[in-house]
Amino acid sequence: MSNELPNKHLYKLSLAKAQELLVQRQISSYELTHSVFNRIEEGEAKINGYTTLINKSVALKQTKLADKKLKNKSGNTNLTGIPYAIKDSFVTKGVPSTAASNVLKSYVGQYDSTVSAKLNAAGAILVGKTNLDEFCMGFTTETSCFGPTSNPWDTTRVPGGSSGGSAAAVAAGMCMFAIGSEHYDSIRQPAAWCGVVGLKPTYGAVSRYGIIAMASSLECPGPISKTVEDAALVLSVIYGRDLHDANTYSTEEKKTFIARDTQNKIKIGISLEYLEDFVDEDVLSIFKKALKAIAKLNVEVTEIKLPPIKHTTSIFEVLYRSEVASNLARYDGIRYPKSTKKFETLDNLYNSTRVKFGPMLKYLMITELRSLSGGEFDCIYKDALKMRTLIDDYFSNVFKKVDFIISPMSPCLAFKKGFYQGGRYKSTPKTNKYRPFIDMVAQLPSLSGFPGISVPCGFAKGLPVGLNIYGPRYSEQGLINLAYKYQQNSK
Repeated sequence: MSNELPNKHLYKLSLAKAQELLVQRQISSYELTHSVFNRIEEGEAKINGYTTLINKSVALKQTKLADKKLKNKSGNTNLTGIPYAIKDSFVTKGVPSTAASNVLKSYVGQYDSTVSAKLNAAGAILVGKTNLDEFCMGFTTETSCFGPTSNPWDTTRVPGGSSGGSAAAVAAGMCMFAIGSEHYDSIRQPAAWCGVVGLKPTYGAVSRYGIIAMASSLECPGPISKTVEDAALVLSVIYGRDLHDANTYSTEEKKTFIARDTQNKIKIGISLEYLEDFVDEDVLSIFKKALKAIAKLNVEVTEIKLPPIKHTTSIFEVLYRSEVASNLARYDGIRYPKSTKKFETLDNLYNSTRVKFGPMLKYLMITELRSLSGGEFDCIYKDALKMRTLIDDYFSNVFKKVDFIISPMSPCLAFKKGFYQGGRYKSTPKTNKYRPFIDMVAQLPSLSGFPGISVPCGFAKGLPVGLNIYGPRYSEQGLINLAYKYQQNSK
């Protein structure tokens, strides 16, 4: 038994520390998982971080097998016996997989997503599926059919989204790590607002197989954790080529990521044009302090220019909305979910299913399918794909001058609940002011498939502020090293 924490407080451990104590047999997976379930029982009513919880007795039974492996030192991994959660947009066999939508509320997974399968094979213990914006469409986790998730730092505020349930569950100690997914900033932004670490890998570095599809050319699964070291441990398990996902074919089959403090000189780029005009003073003040701390870590900081946001926003909106609308079109009552009722017309059958979509998704489907239909396909969607390659070319030149780009993760602190009302998000002069900056930190890494990480860098008005770092494709190890170095030196 660990002398560091009482048994009931084991949920406070980092993943890395818990793994060390498990290997040393100072704690057991049973004790650790029991502590996490107790924490869920204490906090879930306030946070609403989960859509589904695994039966406690079932999970604890799995811990007995993990403890046996740990005792016998047979087939152990860095995640053996570690309780985790996964976003409810990943299909999990025998467990509801709903995408937080009434359309899929009764669907139980018939197979495991590749990420789920890898975590299970590594001996991790699933404790539940986390809440999200319906079909990942949103950034506050308020559009879920299970109700909104609360920010653990202030339950009157949102946790961010769409992986808000995952970030909130980690921040509240209701799991040791969680899996999210990102096609905009859906891992990094909620991690920033909840004061935890969010790592978005390179597009294609982690398999999308078994994710309930939304924006297929943008979506990346990734870990949300308490520390950079923890994120590296999880990424090492879920990373790699998968025959079920052709986008992973250029990725190494396996790779181990280790958070380490290297002495290599690093060049960091910063775009000053977006800071003064679009970032709140509270956040900017914390970011400037973080920048000074980073400058002391054998890092050279230089100013860079980024592509005009008005162009990248147009490209992103066409690709994102078109792909989402196309993927949602499969929910027609014929292909899925299959209807057993008889209807007089095909339209009646379609409507019986699609009436269950939330207001935001209905609006998107009505307005955006035009870019994929008829002659519009060539002049809108295909043109957006062509423009996307120009952004890649632009960044190829930027990353010849710097190793990574750095910024605040969000221009503001977590919003108060109620930002989503009546099927739309609020639009005010103040919130509109943030849009160019949000697009800069969210769209650019997504359009080019870059990896990025959000690391806690301080507090303003009692709320967390995140530091955003992103780099060229397959630069995860360098990102992890820099983020780890910063986190270690800012304690």
